[in-house]
Amino acid sequence: MSDLSSASTRDEVDDAYDDNASWFEDASVAKARAFHTAVTILLRRSTTFASKGGASFSYNVEQLSKQQALAAEYIAASKPVAEGGTGMIYHDVSKAH
Repeated sequence: MSDLSSASTRDEVDDAYDDNASWFEDASVAKARAFHTAVTILLRRSTTFASKGGASFSYNVEQLSKQQALAAEYIAASKPVAEGGTGMIYHDVSKAH
């Protein structure tokens, strides 16, 4: 079950995104799932530009969508054969920018 929910603050979602962004490097399905959830929430709540406490930030929705798709592919590819997966992970990162 995810640590994030509708009650999660923007900072908590941002932290989950950052903490789990290394899912591919770490070869971690758990991190890929947490990253996917964080991106889903960011996309759902996203405005392209926001300001908070004097600091401003922006999200590239197109890039978030690509990152979400890569995480979803990784999660699907990592499923055991008994669950319809390949049991092996072959991942094309050529689209990651």
